[in-house]
Amino acid sequence: MNYLERLSSGDVKTICELIGPRELKQNFRANSNGFNTIKPGFRPNSLSDEMAVSLTAQNVTMRFISKFLNEKIQSMMDKIASEQDKLISQGVPSDGARVVALANSSFSNNMELYFRLEQPVRSSEEIGALKIAVRLVKGMCQNESNSVHASKAADNLEEDALRKELEAQKEYAQKKIQQLQGLLKDVQVDVNEKQDNIIQLQAEKKKLEGELNAGQSELAKYHKLEKYSVSQSDIQEQSMYPYCSLCRVYWYDGKMRLKRLSDIENNEVLDKYCEIYPYQKELFTNQKTNGFPENYVGVWNWRTIPNINDPSRDYIESEYNAFYQPTQVIILKECTSIEQIVKKLVMGISEKMYCNGALFAYWNGQKYEGVRCREQDLDIGADRLALRENTLELPVFEIFPSMLYQAGECQICSVLSLGMPCRVVKVKEAVEILKTLLRNRLTWATSKQKGITKATHQQIVAYLQELPDKDFVQELSEQCNCTEVDAQKLIQEFVQEADAYLSASDVEDETLRQIILRKPELEKRCKELLTKEWAEDNDEKLREAENFLQQKKDEAEKAKTRFDQLNSDYVTLEQKLKESNNELEKREQLAAEVEQRVADRIAKAQKDAADFIASQAFLPQSKNVNDQKVSETAAFVSGETQGENLVVLKILDDVMEELAYNLRDAGVQEKYTKALAAYLCSAYRHHIPVLLAGPNGLGIAQAFSMTLFGKSAAILSCMGEYSEEVYDVCEESDDEVVAILNPFCVGWTQRIPLFVGEISKFCFLITPYVEDLQVEPLGMLNYLLPLATEFFVDKRPTGMYPPNKLGMDFSELPEQKMRRFNEKFLTKFGSLAKRNLWEIFADMEYMLKDDSIKETANSYLFGLLPFACFAGKFDMLLEQLEKDVDKLPKDFYKMLHDYLGEDE
Repeated sequence: MNYLERLSSGDVKTICELIGPRELKQNFRANSNGFNTIKPGFRPNSLSDEMAVSLTAQNVTMRFISKFLNEKIQSMMDKIASEQDKLISQGVPSDGARVVALANSSFSNNMELYFRLEQPVRSSEEIGALKIAVRLVKGMCQNESNSVHASKAADNLEEDALRKELEAQKEYAQKKIQQLQGLLKDVQVDVNEKQDNIIQLQAEKKKLEGELNAGQSELAKYHKLEKYSVSQSDIQEQSMYPYCSLCRVYWYDGKMRLKRLSDIENNEVLDKYCEIYPYQKELFTNQKTNGFPENYVGVWNWRTIPNINDPSRDYIESEYNAFYQPTQVIILKECTSIEQIVKKLVMGISEKMYCNGALFAYWNGQKYEGVRCREQDLDIGADRLALRENTLELPVFEIFPSMLYQAGECQICSVLSLGMPCRVVKVKEAVEILKTLLRNRLTWATSKQKGITKATHQQIVAYLQELPDKDFVQELSEQCNCTEVDAQKLIQEFVQEADAYLSASDVEDETLRQIILRKPELEKRCKELLTKEWAEDNDEKLREAENFLQQKKDEAEKAKTRFDQLNSDYVTLEQKLKESNNELEKREQLAAEVEQRVADRIAKAQKDAADFIASQAFLPQSKNVNDQKVSETAAFVSGETQGENLVVLKILDDVMEELAYNLRDAGVQEKYTKALAAYLCSAYRHHIPVLLAGPNGLGIAQAFSMTLFGKSAAILSCMGEYSEEVYDVCEESDDEVVAILNPFCVGWTQRIPLFVGEISKFCFLITPYVEDLQVEPLGMLNYLLPLATEFFVDKRPTGMYPPNKLGMDFSELPEQKMRRFNEKFLTKFGSLAKRNLWEIFADMEYMLKDDSIKETANSYLFGLLPFACFAGKFDMLLEQLEKDVDKLPKDFYKMLHDYLGEDE
């Protein structure tokens, strides 16, 4: 817990004085590097007490100081709580124990500071009462120690005054509580009313949502129908051509002529000529149009122009009206449903089209009902009409017999604006529509672009063609010559009776059973025959069973004898146990000391959650005691979250700094911490597992997990055979980092590469010896990045890694261009292994920038050296080292040269 964020600079100084300058100096000595940053050239022991307090208070933002102060504050708070618990166990009431513990604490003279640190925050009344009580207890203690030199009268007066003040505070608090209780009741009543209103509003909302959904469904239905609407409501009269008539086309002397059939008024065809129109049966026109065949029926606008030469015969000008589209009505008397009409149209009918649209209808007993087709919906031949393959659905209209009008060779609907259809029917099933769309899209040209061969393309098209267009119910109804409803009932009956059809208890068996049960003599005879026949058929099996039974009886007798022997041994052992207990009682004092040592070790283990979990993972798993064997299986233990108020890391530099700090606590030499931090951050970014061979591997993994996620790493111990169950448990856990122990276990070696590649966690493979790498397959480098920790670790891990976590808005490392290096040395390694290494070092160069460790030294320590350990190529590495002698720091070159030379 971070107490310092609640304190002012003066409070921090007070805390330092309470801790004492001696412990402050000890903290400086334990963190010499940090102290040298604050006070270079000085030694902690040379500081005065005032200087130690002042330096600590002024540099509280330094990590080692803030961590130290928070731990000390926590220790003081824990001491108060422990003292209170001890008093309570002795029979002191809880409130009294709290007051006495505070009076005897370091905060007794500065209670305001204590209440700023305590959580949860108390009310001002409660704080005032506690402060008075603490003063009373301290006064009583002072009276007892100085009773000879102090005046009892003055003390009693002060004590009475304090008691009166305490009573006043208590009375004020009680009134305040009563006010709050009354206010709470009023608020509860208001909450209940609001809750009822919420329930009512939710019910109304649900009702309105239902109505809205129904309205939206209805609106969607009408939108679909509107697409097929036949309406001329937006047509405006054309002043140039005041007359509008229904005409039939005929040709004479190579010219098109119009036969005036009827006039149009209010979107309807009149059964006669309009009285206000000029009387003209034929409309001669000079319009040059080749698009209308003989007997075509349509609407034309026209006008008359006076003929000066012959006033008895006016000129006539006409213009085709494309907005008015009369609908031809074709009645199919042999049809009794829309479905039959659609089937006939799919097969084709012998009819002619005289208009741009046609209604194919049947008489349903009250009116004519049919589907309307446009020219683009039909394949129109000389005397044959059929639906086109791309026609998927058609609108259904209804008209009355009074709306039929004979227009030359055909009948039309006298109402030109049919409006919206009553429904829309599918011409093809959904599967057939899908097949058609897929065939239209799956052309040879598109398949060729995708690299599909001609043969494969033809197979796909053939497969789509062979898909059934009808579902099972439709096909059953056709085979049984019944409706689809009846076919559905047949299927349901079959499912209900399927058990009887497919099991032994069918109808014949049930009939025979009833016959036998009605005649006892027959039943008895059947049983005798069956028993005799069964005994003859199973005679050999019976003998085998009897032998087996006798064998088991013999074994049971031996087991009983063995049990008696064990029972006798048990009595003997019980006697020895009593003697041992007597001996243990004599050593009670020694046992107490051992117990205290164990308690100390447990307390230390609790500070390092990761080491504690790891130790639990390796506890022996006892299985069957009677078998006296221990079955080794893999074990997975999830990590523990450390604290709640974690430091949030938002930028890469913060991550590098915190990780380097924790790696130092994991035993890594300080001069290599930043380079190793960059290496691990890059490996995490590319999700490449890291193999840590040598000392402190688990500590490094724990430091990485605590820095980035505020949680100790999960532990996976590989033992026995590979287990998919362990993989599933690991994958489903909320851990981010998994430390895999004993990764080269015989049962896991072949599965580890797939395991770390498929799992979503970031994995560390831990093995304690660098020499283990030389016996593992070289191809393992394609799946992980190896590191030999003994070259950059120089002390044991502390196990104390301050937790942090990545922020939600953490700015990640930008993409870096890969740069190849030492290609000659890495020639015999796999391409993937080399690429992984080069990508890591590209990121490291960006993160380290002007780091003190030379770039060439990094390439040896984190690249070439562990690769050489894996492949055993120390002679080649020594040759490369001699070439780079001028590029490496002298101490690093000597360390590496001595190691390689000694290996030779």
